[in-house]
Amino acid sequence: MRQLSNNLWGMLIAAIISVAAIILVIWNFDPDISGWPIFILFFLACLIFLSAVSIMAYYFVKSRNSDISLGELMPESIRQGLIIGGALTILLILQSIHVLTWINGLSIIIIAVILSMYFKQ
Repeated sequence: MRQLSNNLWGMLIAAIISVAAIILVIWNFDPDISGWPIFILFFLACLIFLSAVSIMAYYFVKSRNSDISLGELMPESIRQGLIIGGALTILLILQSIHVLTWINGLSIIIIAVILSMYFKQ
């Protein structure tokens, strides 16, 4: 149980650091003159933040509503959080390069649902 709470504290710390990185990138860099390393840093911070928040939210919702032991719930919440965070980050990348349409967004969501169903045990 102690290891489990350490994992959740680690997720919270990762989310806070990634929000700080997102704010730093937004305030200190101009997207018109900055190069691709700044965009990679921004989207990586978004991926970490969205994944950490999704992992914690999925864990707390499932721990309240299911009879699964908490040790078995953590790998499932990590998997689901990474899928959700990855899908949202891909949608954000597509929007930033102005190619996001409803069919692209729908296909990303369908792929995320298929991946979630594939890895569900």
